Amino acid sequence: YYQEAGRAGRDGEPSECLLLWCDGDVSTCRFFIEGDSEYATQQPEEAEIARAAQRRMLEAMVGYCHTTGCLRRYILNYFGDQTPFGNGSTECGNCSNCLGEFESIDVTDTARACVKCARELGGAFGKTLVADIVRGSKSQRVLEGNFETLDSYDTVSDSISQVKEVIELLASEGFLQVSEGKFPTVGLGERSHEAFMEDFTFSIKQMKKSTLPKKGKAASSPASSATFGVGATSVGDDALFEELRALRKQLADAGNIAPYMVFSDRALRDMCVRRPKDALDFLEVNGVGSRKLERYGEAFLDAIAKFEAGE
Repeated sequence: YYQEAGRAGRDGEPSECLLLWCDGDVSTCRFFIEGDSEYATQQPEEAEIARAAQRRMLEAMVGYCHTTGCLRRYILNYFGDQTPFGNGSTECGNCSNCLGEFESIDVTDTARACVKCARELGGAFGKTLVADIVRGSKSQRVLEGNFETLDSYDTVSDSISQVKEVIELLASEGFLQVSEGKFPTVGLGERSHEAFMEDFTFSIKQMKKSTLPKKGKAASSPASSATFGVGATSVGDDALFEELRALRKQLADAGNIAPYMVFSDRALRDMCVRRPKDALDFLEVNGVGSRKLERYGEAFLDAIAKFEAGE
């Protein structure tokens, strides 16, 4: 994942750009926040105020990177703006999350295991050890600490990078708490008890795999045209495109939203090229995710099927 955000300066106001590319960058940011060099000329109280501001901003950015909700709403909430969008919705319908440009991965079992492990460790160790324990690592540190005897040991099969992402997201949402200092530890957050409730679910987002054409594949193939948003050119495609545009307008008017919030022209063109026949096919269309499928999939699939049948 990667996102950009302002980094707090010495007065607590944004002063520079922060780029998060991978989990290691979050740890690096925490290390620098807790370092002494940047605050050498400040009084201890002033330095702690600046560090606290940077910690809050870092946690907010980690949450922004991982959230599966509306990104625009997340930013507005950060600045204290709770005003609904023009259509009364809490979703903008136009950010990458609302457009479904990611896959939602269920990591409930992993999340519960991480919270359980943090509880067993008493908040005394960092996320790398937590990840090693739940993944059943036989590292020297795990064996010397007899951590293989914990109930949470070897209960997760996910990669270590994904487990660390889960831990970060759990921390950003209050299930876990990452301590301050140069060597942060993972403890329980105020919502940790929720992880053991029967209805607890937890998911992270993963960007959809690229559908770029493989090397040597003809650039004029349907998949290639759809990938790069090249407009359909056949008479049949143009006719279908106009029908889908009319359907989009009808749905947009019914929902009191702009047509592009239903689907972009690029998505409609891709439908014309792919001619999806079921839900799985429809999810392959550019800009279609689970939310769009749930809201509009049936209507568009029906329209395409009728067009194909010549009705």
